[in-house]
Amino acid sequence: MPVKKPRYATAALFYGYPATLIAEVLCVTRQSAYHFKSGIRRPGPTSLRLWHLYVSGRILGDEWNGWQARDGALFDPEGHRTTQAQLRAYAFVWQLARELAKGDPIATEALDQYASMAMARMDRARKRRGAGASVATARPAALEDRTVVESTR
Repeated sequence: MPVKKPRYATAALFYGYPATLIAEVLCVTRQSAYHFKSGIRRPGPTSLRLWHLYVSGRILGDEWNGWQARDGALFDPEGHRTTQAQLRAYAFVWQLARELAKGDPIATEALDQYASMAMARMDRARKRRGAGASVATARPAALEDRTVVESTR
């Protein structure tokens, strides 16, 4: 009778995620990802840390290329610093600007133009990075599909 190898408890961390997604995120083969998922092999501490960061949404995807998060602030590619408080206030500031522009077609058009320019810039940057995107930092399609399904429940 063959001796059964013990299963590692870390298998529970990968429950519900396909082996292909695990392989993409951890940059390992599908076989290694399957072994992690089934508990046959235990991932190393670096892989575990990366998986925890990924699952908790703490890894920036390729659309954030050029941005940096450090010292409790976010820095854009031009070096402008944005604090957490500024990010939290952004929606309120935009709402206030729209309210102040209400009834003034020139101000409303200016706000719409600013928004359009920002979107166009983001689209250009995304297209430039499209071909050279890194698999490890991009949010894999398999997880995006899963998020959509979960959010519709």
